[in-house]
Amino acid sequence: MKAIHLLLYLAVIFLFISQIELKVSANVIISEIMYNPNGSDKNNEWIEVQNTGNDVNLTKFYFYEQETNHRLKFIQGKEIISNGECAVISQDWSSFLAKNPNFRGNLFDSSWSSLKNSGETLGIKDKNKKIIDIINYTNLAQEGKALCRENNNFKECEPSPGIPNKIFAENKSKYKKEETVQNKGTYPQKQQFQDKNSCDFEVEIAGPEVVQNNKNFNYEIVVSNKACKKTKYSYKARTTIEDFFGNIYSDKILKGEVLCSESRTYDQNFKINGKINAYRIRTAILEENCSDKDMENNMAVKTIVVKNNNFADKKTKTDLKNNKYDEETEQKIAEFEHQKPIPTGNFIKKSLLEIVNFFKRIFGIK
Repeated sequence: MKAIHLLLYLAVIFLFISQIELKVSANVIISEIMYNPNGSDKNNEWIEVQNTGNDVNLTKFYFYEQETNHRLKFIQGKEIISNGECAVISQDWSSFLAKNPNFRGNLFDSSWSSLKNSGETLGIKDKNKKIIDIINYTNLAQEGKALCRENNNFKECEPSPGIPNKIFAENKSKYKKEETVQNKGTYPQKQQFQDKNSCDFEVEIAGPEVVQNNKNFNYEIVVSNKACKKTKYSYKARTTIEDFFGNIYSDKILKGEVLCSESRTYDQNFKINGKINAYRIRTAILEENCSDKDMENNMAVKTIVVKNNNFADKKTKTDLKNNKYDEETEQKIAEFEHQKPIPTGNFIKKSLLEIVNFFKRIFGIK
């Protein structure tokens, strides 16, 4: 009996130590979830996190969703998040900024297929891929509304990425839709312009679809104002080139004034080891000094295929569509997409059983 009591005591100690370790390391929590935005969900989902501990570099962390560890890529604001500060993790940074053109907060980019509208498990992992916050949400918010965290519970709220949450009043009929959360230092409200200051910016990317490895090529960024008038309007845009692993090869900030249309031409060169690779050029308008009628056309994406000279042109597009890359690339994709899942209740149970069996063998208990 004493041996059995000792085993139970050791098991309790093991669980206690595990919980202490989890609480000590916990400093970044999921504070807001936009899983069902107005219109299409694709590329328009995002979550907000808040740091409740010491300063952290979020690029070292992971967003856990559908048993996959998604890396975080810094876009704007601050890479180091201090105590009490928030940051947005977007499914697609250019789409997020197109829909939130006045966002000036901390923004990181990640990649996931889709947040389930019916609800699922989400988490934040540290640099060692150890869970520091994990939540389960359910479908409590109507389309276009978010889920905000309040005392470890999530409630429907007005979306407020990057700033403290504002929970709907219990009596929703009394909630005034025109009310907005204001924080001039972080997320200023969009200034209301008169009709004479209305504009309609549009971004396009022109260039080749297939280029040769280690050879220069040109691509063109075209910024237009579809509401072409006699007044020039200034803008600020960002253009990045990245591979399908999320590595950024080029990052440019564009500033200019547009009456009707203007273009910028850039020179680029890629060097790859395999037979074929693909890169994505993305451009999004970040700021404008006019009242933009349509934000949907404020971003553009173009995919460029890079191939070696010994790879036939007729195979390029076909192999890309079928995801037939070289063996090295396929291995990298497999490693990226098939991450190990987090420890679950079964994992802990199995570990405890192993400890118990170990001490049983020592004490000769059957």
